[in-house]
Amino acid sequence: MLDTKLRSKVAEEIREVLATVDLFEYVEDRRLLEIAEAGDVQVLERGQMLFRRGDPSDKIFLLMDGAIEIVRSTADGSDPVPVAYITPGELIGDMALFTGTPRSSDARVPEIAMVWTLKRNEFEEVAERIPGYGMHLAKMFAIRMQELITHMRRQSQRKELNGKLKHFDMPTVVQTLINAKQNGLLSFMDNEGKTFAEVMLANGCIDRAWCGVLHGEEAFTEIFLYRNEGEFTYRSAQEMDPDAISDVAIAMPAHHLLMEAMRRADELANLLEELPDPKRNFEATTTRLKWQASEDDEPEDENVAQAVMRLLRSPRQLEGLNELVPCSSYSLYRVAQALIASGQIEQTT
Repeated sequence: MLDTKLRSKVAEEIREVLATVDLFEYVEDRRLLEIAEAGDVQVLERGQMLFRRGDPSDKIFLLMDGAIEIVRSTADGSDPVPVAYITPGELIGDMALFTGTPRSSDARVPEIAMVWTLKRNEFEEVAERIPGYGMHLAKMFAIRMQELITHMRRQSQRKELNGKLKHFDMPTVVQTLINAKQNGLLSFMDNEGKTFAEVMLANGCIDRAWCGVLHGEEAFTEIFLYRNEGEFTYRSAQEMDPDAISDVAIAMPAHHLLMEAMRRADELANLLEELPDPKRNFEATTTRLKWQASEDDEPEDENVAQAVMRLLRSPRQLEGLNELVPCSSYSLYRVAQALIASGQIEQTT
């Protein structure tokens, strides 16, 4: 529970947000403040449920900060998956408040969320004191119906989704955007706010990607290898210039590309357990590469090995070499493992 002073401040912030929501946009400020004060504010942490499928629709929720996943069960009975994200400033459950239909989905917190909750009886008590509010509701529902018929519901408008990488399961976020056939840009920023990668989605397909010096499929898989620091943001957009993101088009189907990224992430984790500390210096023991390709090698692995041997003519850390080669971290450490095993590079004292 919030103390009186803080509650008053939060109520004023809620009033400002409510003024932008169609359910309350024509209500005068003093009445909006009454509505804001009638509700309760709660902070939910990662994994907590706002409501579950089948719960009664006797409340409306306003997301003040953070994000809420709308989660539904799959037809094959596997674990429920996110189908949509609620972002700050959006109401949840306002239509069901009037229809009385039970919740049809779960609402889960992926990171953290501050939510304002108003019960049905509290809403009705305040609404009765607002002159002409019934007419406003009738007008609002008429407008919504018109927008529905013409496929112009509010969810087609530009939205933003953001959060800390360490709290979100990014493959799930990307899969949700793919399944929803989204058009937009997914950007990744480090702890200093500098963008280090972007992914462009076009009708649910992964169209372009860059990460550091990498472009295309290698760039996409690099994003999901082991980064868990920094933040991400997703901005929907109907028209974008692909070449402004990258001049390398991605042909692999989005779901296959995501699966490949996750396979590489799993293998990289195993590689890093087996390799010596990549932050220690390594040096080539010979000036001539002896490369024996295996059936598991990628076509570019020999070129990566040549570049690593050249760079390690003088002692260097393995970490960061991929920015000079360039190649993904996965390719770098897999090639380095082969070179260490064959005695062509070794850790210096």
